Amino acid sequence: MAMDKISNPPLGEWMAAPAQPQHDGETGVRYDVLTGGVGNNTHVYFNRANFTGDGRFLIFRSDRTGSWQLYAYDIAGQRLRRLTDAAQDPGRPSIDQHRPLLYYTQGGDVHRLNIDTLEETVVYRHPTPEGGTFYLMDLSSDGQYLGFMEIGPYDKLPDNTDDFVRRFEARPLSSFWIATADGAKVWKAHEEKRHLQHLLFCPTDPATLMYCHEGPWDRVEQRLWLMRWDGAEIRPLRYQETPDLAIGHEYWCADGRHVDYVRHCKGQPTAVCRVDALSGQETVLTLHGYCHFISDRSGNRIVGDDADFVTLLDVPTGALKPLVRHNQELTIANTLYHPHPAFSPDGKHIVFCRRDDAGRNDVCLIRFEEESETRL
Repeated sequence: MAMDKISNPPLGEWMAAPAQPQHDGETGVRYDVLTGGVGNNTHVYFNRANFTGDGRFLIFRSDRTGSWQLYAYDIAGQRLRRLTDAAQDPGRPSIDQHRPLLYYTQGGDVHRLNIDTLEETVVYRHPTPEGGTFYLMDLSSDGQYLGFMEIGPYDKLPDNTDDFVRRFEARPLSSFWIATADGAKVWKAHEEKRHLQHLLFCPTDPATLMYCHEGPWDRVEQRLWLMRWDGAEIRPLRYQETPDLAIGHEYWCADGRHVDYVRHCKGQPTAVCRVDALSGQETVLTLHGYCHFISDRSGNRIVGDDADFVTLLDVPTGALKPLVRHNQELTIANTLYHPHPAFSPDGKHIVFCRRDDAGRNDVCLIRFEEESETRL
């Protein structure tokens, strides 16, 4: 009966979900399986908040009820509860780091959910064109502004891998929108006929945003861009001076001045780089085959997924430490279940998605009880 409830927990009811300790057979590192092999589960994303700002709750998605819904995992209490009864996949939510709020979309409706009380409000309805789609992209670090992307209609293909290329080639009219978090003011910031993605607020200045031209990396001429939230001052970030250069998986560092990304160049090893958004100076942090990665708030540690492991990088020394084998395929077709490791706000936990031997996808946590244990 307990397992039935965990498989289909009533909305809002806390259910015991003891963490299941495991040890990686190759590295010896302990990790905890939080979602217990029930359904498929994944946390939010590598370049968005996965935890509430106080670190109490980890937010994740699960299809354990037969449809994708949002859940909260109480890290200290080792329990979980379902937060939504959404008609459509709520996608990747944005979590307010100062208030017990999260935001997600249902079609053109933008929902605000109080994580504590489960009070839910539609703060904005977007007039999405017929055949188009509307996505939540980001929430500013102060919790005051939301960023969205509208994709105009185009001849879509059902396969995710093919559609990634199809959208790049179709170049539908796409636009970025900014809204106050209460939905009282909304404006279009930018539009163009391209495969746009990854609209991200600068952590220290919500009026500055980064976005990218998405698509097959070797076919994108200029990946990274900066703009003001009114669409002014658009300029390339990390100018791609040669056609052999490919860049991706970018994110803002917490200082609001630097951006990290992976760089590929024909005949050279994969590099993780950091660029100064003001001076344009690029620094190579490591020559390692990371796919996705993110730094902690200090910028001195990076955790990412390579082909086999969730791996920790000590930026000042360049030392690399494999932590846990993730068993995931890092392909476009498997995007939903990429490991996407990320730090908790205090840097003492790492969350990631791992596939078990039965092929189920679980949200897992590496716990660092002492700050010194995170150092290599």
